[in-house]
Amino acid sequence: PVDALVFDEVWVLRARLGAALNAACGLEANFDFAAFHVRAGGQAQALGAGWAPHRDRDDASHAGAIGEGFGADGAPRCATLWVALSDATPATSCLYCVPKGRDPGYAAGDGGRNPLEGCFSGGPGSFRHVRALPTPAGGALAFSHR
Repeated sequence: PVDALVFDEVWVLRARLGAALNAACGLEANFDFAAFHVRAGGQAQALGAGWAPHRDRDDASHAGAIGEGFGADGAPRCATLWVALSDATPATSCLYCVPKGRDPGYAAGDGGRNPLEGCFSGGPGSFRHVRALPTPAGGALAFSHR
């Protein structure tokens, strides 16, 4: 799927989304790309498609993600843009997130522990805070780097 980067359409889309991101929140787009194909059905887990649950720019592997990752007003300095090339539903591997208010490590950092430990430390009831982000083909999501 990374072969898609040889096509002009990818770069036109990047320029347009970058301009929208800049206009909306003053952020500049970088050139961090990842692309993958996830097959629908129960095969996604078996094939190792996509990523396991994680935090973008976690403080353990990105020095400065906490102190330098936010402006004086608390707004993030980085964002992730995600574009669905086909309909992304819970059945076909859409993204899921934990809202900022339910993530104790969002602003303060995770102190070297797995971010999921903090998010789900309240037990099984904590899982109700996870949100599916279904996105139609051609749709885009933008969210904080944390």
